Parts: sequence; C-alpha cells; structure tokens
Amino acid sequence: DLHSFPTRRSSDLEIIFAGHDADVYLFGHTHNLMELHENGKHFINPGCVGCPIATNSASAGILDINNGEISYQRIDAHYDIDKVIHELEQLIPEYPAARHMIEEFYRK
Repeated sequence: DLHSFPTRRSSDLEIIFAGHDADVYLFGHTHNLMELHENGKHFINPGCVGCPIATNSASAGILDINNGEISYQRIDAHYDIDKVIHELEQLIPEYPAARHMIEEFYRK
C-alpha cells in the first residue's frame, strides 16, 4: 500500500517489504523523503527530484556500498518554486495537463 510508505516505523516497513531480504530498501513514488536505519536495514525514499510538494527544494541522494559498508548522502537542490509554477501556468492554454502538474506536484 503506497499510502503506508510515509511511516517512520521500521516494523511497518518490514511488513511492507516482507518476503524481500535485503540490507537496503530503496522506494519512492510517494515523494516523501525518508531515511531510516534500524536493525541492520536501511530504508530510503530519496524524496522528489522534480515534484517537491510543499518544499522549496528537490531531493535526491547518493547511495554508496563499498566493502559491505553502506552510506547514503542526501542532496537537496533549492530552487524558486513560484517561478516554476508561473512558467507552468503559462503553458496551460497549450498543455492543459500543466494545471494538473501544478495542483498535484507543487500545491499539495
């Protein structure tokens, strides 16, 4: 259930990923940034590169696995969300889907 992903409890995430044995679980689609490291497991949702939902930055990350050592570095790229919204609004007459992009990805 995608709506369960925003949780920060490892027990919930272990239920979601039951049947998958891994040290690192990368997931997304919810655009909700999350990093949780418990019980030797790493649960990472990098957030959102192109649709920041109520923030002023896009988030991503770099996962490095080297000789069994796991590290994750979050990267936030700050940008002018109002300018992006304004530019999308200019596209609405030609691309009506731009309205949907504004509502779903920038104004929740």
